[in-house]
Amino acid sequence: MSRSVPGLCDALADRGCDISFVTQKPRGVPAQVLLLPTRRVETHLLDGQDWPRLRFSHTPMLEKKLDAICAKFSPDVLHDHGVWLQMNHVAGKVTRRRGIKRVVSPRGMLEGWSLHYRGWKKRIAWRVYQLNDLRTAAAFSSTSEAEADSLRELGLTQPIAVIPNGIDLPAHDQEPERAGNTVLFMSRIHPKKGLMDLVTAWSRVARPGWRLVIAGPDENGHLRAVKNAARASGIYSTIHFSGYVAGREKSDLLRTADIFVLPTYSENFGNAIGEALAWGIPVITTKAAPWSNIASEKCGWWTETGPTALENALSQAMLMTAEERQKMGMKGRQLVERDFSWRTVSEKHIGLYDWILGRRDRPQWVSL
Repeated sequence: MSRSVPGLCDALADRGCDISFVTQKPRGVPAQVLLLPTRRVETHLLDGQDWPRLRFSHTPMLEKKLDAICAKFSPDVLHDHGVWLQMNHVAGKVTRRRGIKRVVSPRGMLEGWSLHYRGWKKRIAWRVYQLNDLRTAAAFSSTSEAEADSLRELGLTQPIAVIPNGIDLPAHDQEPERAGNTVLFMSRIHPKKGLMDLVTAWSRVARPGWRLVIAGPDENGHLRAVKNAARASGIYSTIHFSGYVAGREKSDLLRTADIFVLPTYSENFGNAIGEALAWGIPVITTKAAPWSNIASEKCGWWTETGPTALENALSQAMLMTAEERQKMGMKGRQLVERDFSWRTVSEKHIGLYDWILGRRDRPQWVSL
């Protein structure tokens, strides 16, 4: 969300919308390191309290601040991204009181894997406030048909718009510099991302001259478990752990990667997959990510979850010539250019907003 939500704000502003962006600043994180909208978007950065943990003693403070913002700007629509957090709960309360149409984007937080992860807390929250908050939304915006199906399975009956995230394309003058020896994982270091499967598969396919780069922020200490597994498998020296990357450092990793891998167990979209395709990198991911077009467009491998399928895909990708991988990667870039431009994504969101406000007929990407 730290990339896709600001990107959507910018794209909507480019289409002539008045946007106010409200977010909660994590404690101890300087505002300048957050990825925020930059063009014609008014940003309200609220100081967080141990964000993103649930601490509902802070709800009245946040509710008062958000209510003041809504009173000042009188928004037609409040687009609420995510669930479970106190800010999402406050958004529901304020919009109900003020009669503001609210669109909710669950951002994968209502997928099966996510619901079971720390499930006892979520079951309590579901009964206490979350189900009621969701039932009072005017509509949902999901990033894939699979996520829309998950919402229906939870008994939610409101209209659902299926709109993917937009993907930033690298400039054409940012030429790749591939050396033919790098497999890149770039995402959160989190149990659902399948890193333990990746370590197992890499222990079977690693060969001289090749390296695996694991880049991304550590969540809940999972990085330690991944490193311990790599040491136990005897492949630690073939893996480079980059930590969180952004800006030039991130671009350099994408420019030099020969293969991108995300062996995930749950994705509502998978921005990292789209970014890799935009950079012309063949992608290996699982059927837990809604990217069947990787297989149909022949720009990578869309496999079952687990280390065996991952091992097979990695072996095939590493045995290809650089020219074969380049041709596959170019098909991925063309896919992103065609289907995931910010212009297309923002136009679809505007169509959703206008429809729930009674300004146009129901768009074809909205199902009842």
